[in-house]
Amino acid sequence: MFAVMESTTTRASAVTVDLDALGANLSVVRQRLRPGCGVLAVVKADAYGHGGRRVAARLSAEGVEGFGVATVAEAMELRSTGLRERILVFGDFDRREIADALLYGIELTLFHEDQIRRVEAAELAGDVPLRVQINVDTGMGRLGILPEDLGTLVARISRARPRIEITGIYSHLATSERLDDPGTEEQCARFERVLQAAQRGIGGRYCRHLLNSAGIWTLPQAHYDFVRPGLALYGALLEPAASAFRPPLTPILRWETRIVHLKRLPRGASVSYGRSFVCPTPRRIAVIPVGYADGLLRAASGRAFVLVRGRRAPLVGTITMDMSMVDVTEIPGVTLGDEVVLLGRQGDEVITPTEMARWAGTIPYEVLCAISPRIERRYRESPRATEQG
Repeated sequence: MFAVMESTTTRASAVTVDLDALGANLSVVRQRLRPGCGVLAVVKADAYGHGGRRVAARLSAEGVEGFGVATVAEAMELRSTGLRERILVFGDFDRREIADALLYGIELTLFHEDQIRRVEAAELAGDVPLRVQINVDTGMGRLGILPEDLGTLVARISRARPRIEITGIYSHLATSERLDDPGTEEQCARFERVLQAAQRGIGGRYCRHLLNSAGIWTLPQAHYDFVRPGLALYGALLEPAASAFRPPLTPILRWETRIVHLKRLPRGASVSYGRSFVCPTPRRIAVIPVGYADGLLRAASGRAFVLVRGRRAPLVGTITMDMSMVDVTEIPGVTLGDEVVLLGRQGDEVITPTEMARWAGTIPYEVLCAISPRIERRYRESPRATEQG
């Protein structure tokens, strides 16, 4: 029934990250900023799957003012590479991590009083204070002290001095990608009121920041001392901000694999679990060694395309754990071992994380972060950039 089959045992799949494009995206972000506003580059989750060490090293060479991560462990990994910029941990921390944060010069985030008790209970050597920033929940409903409780938290921190030094106040927007959004405007107004109250309660100098990638374009009046680009550095922006401003950002990641099996299936033959695709006519099906365990989102089954010989070819059937199937019937000359691009450019065609996200019913953040560690990361960088770094 299945005539003309070809196979290879080679498992070939890799991600190539263009660090020069990363530098170019940073330049695009900087051109949008008001004078004096710095960049706190968000490199949590292994730089959204791009490789935190290499990405942070290039951004450091480009002169970013600091980095944002989710955990103390992520911050320590960056410090171990020799980075000297400020590193802010957005997430919570436990008592055991406080000494590490102090030793490595890592800033922690405070958003409730129990964290202060942990600091007071920790055995900290020396007279250097623990540097902290306060996260205020202005409408995200996630981490952050409520504005009405900020005064109590600041007073509690004051009693813990000199063990704790407040170095910043920040918040996070829920819908920064939307233009003229009433909820975003209210969050910005709340943050302004928070800053006024904080100035009276804290005094001294501390940094202020509010905006993620989309907000850099939609809310230029709220750049403050830092912005926190993440997705924009990696070459994407959420809609509708992306269409409204069309910033010249370039996706820096290319995900490629190769065809490991080819077969001709007759009309009526099925493909994958649940017989989710049935051949309407005789079809030529290619198998690629990439599945949902590699980060190709199963939700994109039957909707996504890949690039083969510079043309779009549909994924057919359900994406499986380690493999996926591609209908290459309409593409002449396809052979075993041909390159297949899941994200990135091939010839004149390109598939972006935003497009893949649309097929999977999600956001480009998830598309990028989902790419498994078992997919090899490779890096491309000009010799001049390497020498400067």
